[in-house]
Amino acid sequence: MEPRALAIVGAAAIVLVVLAVLLTRAISPSSPEPTPAPAAAVESPTPAGPTVVPTQGPIQATIVPLEPSYTVQAGDNLAIIARRFNTTVDGIVSINNLTDRNALRVGQRLIIPTQ
Repeated sequence: MEPRALAIVGAAAIVLVVLAVLLTRAISPSSPEPTPAPAAAVESPTPAGPTVVPTQGPIQATIVPLEPSYTVQAGDNLAIIARRFNTTVDGIVSINNLTDRNALRVGQRLIIPTQ
């Protein structure tokens, strides 16, 4: 390689190193910003539905089941419910952790598995 080409490559390498240093300093400041004090709590009316309180720390989440649910009515049994929702008795028993297939209560809420 001729000397002029070597000089150009060397100069380009120096420029890249300088840019890398400048970008590093721009991205990570030398002293972190102070954390602002939390704002005073303001009472507001309680909204309907689940409330998620923002915190500093781990993310808080509300888990909402994606499967439909059904409330047991008088005269229902697992076979009738399974047929109504086009699923199986075993699927309903499994997803609801039922220990006795014959012990449904009126008003009991069941998760219905989707296929």
